[in-house]
Order: sequence, then C-alpha cells, then structure tokens
Amino acid sequence: MSSTFAPSLACLYVDNFERLVVLHDDNPYRDQIKLWKRYIDDVLMVWNGSKEEALAFAGWLSGANPFLTFTMTIGGNELPFLDLLIHEHEGGLTTEVYYKATDRNNLIQYQSFHPRALKDNLPVGQFLRLRRNCSSEADYRKHADKLATKLQTKNYPTHLVNKVRKRACNNRDQLLQPRADKPDLEKIVCVTTFSPLSNKIQKIIKDDWKILTSGAY
Repeated sequence: MSSTFAPSLACLYVDNFERLVVLHDDNPYRDQIKLWKRYIDDVLMVWNGSKEEALAFAGWLSGANPFLTFTMTIGGNELPFLDLLIHEHEGGLTTEVYYKATDRNNLIQYQSFHPRALKDNLPVGQFLRLRRNCSSEADYRKHADKLATKLQTKNYPTHLVNKVRKRACNNRDQLLQPRADKPDLEKIVCVTTFSPLSNKIQKIIKDDWKILTSGAY
C-alpha cells in the first residue's frame, strides 16, 4: 500500500466482496455471523457456532476469491483488534490499548528539526488515544505511565508531558463523541514543499491577502 489511494481502493474492493459473498443469502454460514465489522482489511466478527465451523468459514472465504486470503484469530476471554485489546468482563466488553509484539518506541526525538507545533502536539494525540481506548481508569493510568516513560526517553520536556497527560484525563464519554461538522466554507489552499521559510511565506500571504485577491499583481 505504497500509494495514497491504496486504502480507499482496498475498502471498495473488500466492500464489494462483503456484499456479494459474505453477507449474501447464498453464504451457507450467513446465519452464524452475529456481527461483522471491518476496517479496511481487518474484521471483527462475533460467531454463533463452533470453533471448527469458524475455521471452515475462513477456508470457505479464502476459496471464494482468488485475490483474498483470510486468516482467523479466535479469542478466549480477550482478543486484539487493530489497536484495541477487547476483554470479556462480567457479561460485557471492556477495552484497552493494544501494542503488537513488534512495536518499538519510534516516536520522533524532541530535538529533531520537525516543526515545533508538530512535536508539541504529538503527545496530545498519544495520550488522548490512550484515554479513548482504555475503558478502565486503572488501565489508562498503567498505559499512560508507559507512554510518559517513552516520551521522556525521546527527551520530551517533563512539564509538557505532565500538562498533556492531565488534559487527557477529561471525561472519556466526551472524548468518544464525534466532532461536530464544520460549515462547508469555500477555501483557497496554498500547498508548498516544507521549508524553514514556511512561516514567512504564510505571513506574507496573510499580510497581503487583500492585494492578492484584488487582482492588482
């Protein structure tokens, strides 16, 4: 998936396969699928049947399309899906953040030449992700401690890490709410390659916007 359009193309292809094969009435296993949720090519399924039947279903899926191969992980009391670890708990489900065994601390160094705003906002996204993914306060604190250590090894200022961590402690229900759609305003986008002079270019455009839009140039 080296091309930017590849995920969209994959979604369209697999969506067509779902409608024509997986969720079609001709699927002999259709009645045993109680839940089917997909993100690009990863699927979370709730199955009403035996383990042997589930494995047979995976084999049937792989044989239904020569360009798709399906593998299946059958969980016990917990199951990883994307960056979530889903637990069965007292008749319900709880979640926490999930890291693959191959995960490495690949956060950028704070001394890098990336824009300052990018570096300052990186911990914000990381801590908010933890708060959304962890349904338990205890799980959030556990993973937040690990993340704070990772950031400190990359030389992020302690005061910045603590400030962002405190911000992420907001009500989780609010963080799970979808963002309100912004009004669809006509915008003119100026795209340039990154340069140390980007801020100066932005300032020139803002300062001289009236001149640029008047046609007097």
